[in-house]
Amino acid sequence: MKIKDIHKIDTFLNEQPVTYEDFQKISAEKYRHVASFALWPQNYDGHDAAFLTKARCENDKDGKRSRTYFNDNLSGNLHKNVILLGLNFGARSDKKYSLENLLRQDMVNQYRGRSGSAYHGYGPIKFDYLDEQTHYNFKKLISGAYMTDLFKWDKNQINNSNNIPKPNGISTKTGNELMKYLNSDLPNVLNQNIIGLKDELETLGLDTDKHFVVFLLGRSFVAKKGNYSIIDRLKDAFPTAYIGDDFLYHYSARYFDEQKFQNHNIPVFQKYAEKIIDWY
Repeated sequence: MKIKDIHKIDTFLNEQPVTYEDFQKISAEKYRHVASFALWPQNYDGHDAAFLTKARCENDKDGKRSRTYFNDNLSGNLHKNVILLGLNFGARSDKKYSLENLLRQDMVNQYRGRSGSAYHGYGPIKFDYLDEQTHYNFKKLISGAYMTDLFKWDKNQINNSNNIPKPNGISTKTGNELMKYLNSDLPNVLNQNIIGLKDELETLGLDTDKHFVVFLLGRSFVAKKGNYSIIDRLKDAFPTAYIGDDFLYHYSARYFDEQKFQNHNIPVFQKYAEKIIDWY
């Protein structure tokens, strides 16, 4: 990746910024419990959950306060064309993370720590392992990305692509448990959830006729089940997206150190950055 080409990443990110109107649509009732953005305030400790939700207009009669907050804190920092895709919107056995409680959450991903330190070490990606100088462009690429999960609808919940219900999640603790639960139903349930994901990205305002990138968070995306894999189906469903052949480590504070991050995730970021540069 040549230094003279770095500006092309900015060009890409600036093509599909999240507007105030986009934010209101994706943070409305249907997706607010599963949708979020990889943007945290400075010195985030895992507790300022209102950092994003203050920009919602539903409790702001004339919209002035929420729009001002959005313009001051979020405008230009959120991007529709970079997606961080987790495997499933699920739940753990403890009450705090039960499915019932998660369904009441507001932009649930926002509750997880930027450095992986909040909530017993769980975090979407260890941003602090991306050095500001050495990995500046990788950090910029995922900062403000849209965050969601693939499997959010259980078996037979989507029967009509024109009438997508509110996602209720599939309550499994791990990706392995999810795969065992789906078993032979995987192709059908995956197809239903891809239909749902398309609706979600349309709600976000993403123009899928243009290039965008999807980072896959977790090994299960690339695992083969016979001759079938999730990643192949995603590539078929989103032909204008770059979906790399490898995954990013996700949820890993207890089993994960900085060296492992550098060895695995940095080359993945490198491939995505090079692909974006190739587009321009």
